[in-house]
Amino acid sequence: MKKIGLIYNFGPHYRSGIFKAMDQEENFDFFFGDRGYGVQEHVKKLDYTILKNFKSKLENFTIIKPFYWQKGVLKLLLKDYKQYIVSTEYFCISTWLFLIIAKIFNKKVYLWSHGWYGNEGLLKTIVKFIFFKLSSGVFLYGEHAKTLMINNGFNKKYLHVIYNSLDTKKQFDYRSNCIETNIFIEKFNNLDPVLCFIGRIHKQKKIEQIIYAIKELRDNGKNFNLLIIGDGAQKETLEIICKDIGIDKQCWFYGETYNEDEISNLIYNSSLCISPGNVGLTAIHSMNYGTPVLTHSDFADQGPEFESVVPFETGNFFKKDDISDLAMKVDNWFNNGYDRNLIRKQCFQRVDDCYNINYQLKIINDVLDN
Repeated sequence: MKKIGLIYNFGPHYRSGIFKAMDQEENFDFFFGDRGYGVQEHVKKLDYTILKNFKSKLENFTIIKPFYWQKGVLKLLLKDYKQYIVSTEYFCISTWLFLIIAKIFNKKVYLWSHGWYGNEGLLKTIVKFIFFKLSSGVFLYGEHAKTLMINNGFNKKYLHVIYNSLDTKKQFDYRSNCIETNIFIEKFNNLDPVLCFIGRIHKQKKIEQIIYAIKELRDNGKNFNLLIIGDGAQKETLEIICKDIGIDKQCWFYGETYNEDEISNLIYNSSLCISPGNVGLTAIHSMNYGTPVLTHSDFADQGPEFESVVPFETGNFFKKDDISDLAMKVDNWFNNGYDRNLIRKQCFQRVDDCYNINYQLKIINDVLDN
């Protein structure tokens, strides 16, 4: 059985599902960086020891921000791997050398990456073009990135869309146990629809836009509740805003939890998930439990998971940073007479079709085998 070396700049906890599935296949060896950089700096780290094929931790150290190096990664080219999957970024200088030397050794390296976003300037386009061209292929999170890369001169046969996933097996189990409850009626003492957000409460998430949209809707005689699952630096600021504009009784700051039983039932019983900043895996988390997603329409400034949102089926889009448009899209969603059970099924189907571990693993194995 051939072995594949999987090298990650950092092993985030939210990738535990796909890593455990790959671990069970027995043909992947894992090498992870010891800490995250940039957006991953505050992300919860995976317990690497849960993977029986975890081989070693690589020391990440800063050269000059944002550039860094993975100590020991080049030695992995001397090991008996013919293929590697590498998930780092062009800021990682050691990855450039890894790609170049791998070609000399006639070894194949597949990058697992976001690829193109659509907001690249000339310099970044040139750098990324060279970086990705050094690889044997790229595993991408979405079709949008693939289209942009084809338009920038890449051959489509080297671009493989595997989408993204959370811990599918665990979440499918929790989904099957979800039921409608009175949790929000008891909390808010009303029957108003519940909007929700789940994720880190940071400035870039722009959660205050949901709060101001709820205020605008209330001023027009339309009432909504808000559930915020998560914690972060902006929590206190948001609580103050809610109190200052008089909607604190409509807002529930649930706090941080990794208890999927709690999360599944909170999302399942919510009416609409809103992500005013880039949506990311929040969309997949929400749809897995049957709740549609509303996020902004500037795709160049989005996470690749925006593609899971199918207008009027699994959610909708509003104009970026336009609170009035956000409020209008919320109002329209609840005035269009959508069948909640049908919406749930459509959300489930979107995840079941491609945003899951089984789909990802099939594409990865097909590419590596061929």
